[in-house]
Amino acid sequence: MELPEELLNNTMISGEDKAKISLLYEDMYIKDFLKIEESEIDSYDWELFFEHRYMGIFSSVILEHFEKIYDNKITADGTEDLYLITLKDGNTFHLVIDYSSHDTSKTIVDERILSYNMKNETKVLASLYEKYFKDFKPNEYLGLIQFKDSQGRHKITGDVGISSHELFSSLKQAIIDSFWGGNRLDNLRGFIIRVDNNEIRRLKLYQMLVKKFLSKEFPNMFVDEESESRVGMTLLVVSK
Repeated sequence: MELPEELLNNTMISGEDKAKISLLYEDMYIKDFLKIEESEIDSYDWELFFEHRYMGIFSSVILEHFEKIYDNKITADGTEDLYLITLKDGNTFHLVIDYSSHDTSKTIVDERILSYNMKNETKVLASLYEKYFKDFKPNEYLGLIQFKDSQGRHKITGDVGISSHELFSSLKQAIIDSFWGGNRLDNLRGFIIRVDNNEIRRLKLYQMLVKKFLSKEFPNMFVDEESESRVGMTLLVVSK
């Protein structure tokens, strides 16, 4: 696979390095986690995947454009950051990060603990919410991350044609900008990523991103298949 012009014409990169990058670039698109066969999932080479991510030289060629539309927009329950991502093929989608107020965040957790403690089959889920979120400090709150296409739909992998590398790069850039750039890290108790059940393979990708890059700040995570099951969503819940 031929390298993009911005790499081919980069005089700062030696011919030998371009050859190595070309091999990685080709491998990156051949081994897309969202498109491999089910039988290949357990043996997927995540080390190779993250090798690509560590190579900053790919950041400008994976996505056509990454733009913050706005940040700290006031909502009914807190604030919101919105990002527009444009893929190389011209398709676009939005990445939304909502931050609930302290009171709203605490209410969400308290209601889930109360509700899930009432049924034996969800008591384990209640205990996880209680363990990681029960003692909210007065200045702490939750974040909610979700992807939407131009029509507001959450099922984007198939329809938009996004690859695992594009999805990963978009999410990582937005988290760095919003969590760190927005000076929210100290008060952000945790965050939730919504995953459409029709594209449940994305859940594994998000888990690997958190484990690889956010485990120091957010060492705990669990999967909630109950809270939004009626709307076909699974939640990856991450906390300090």
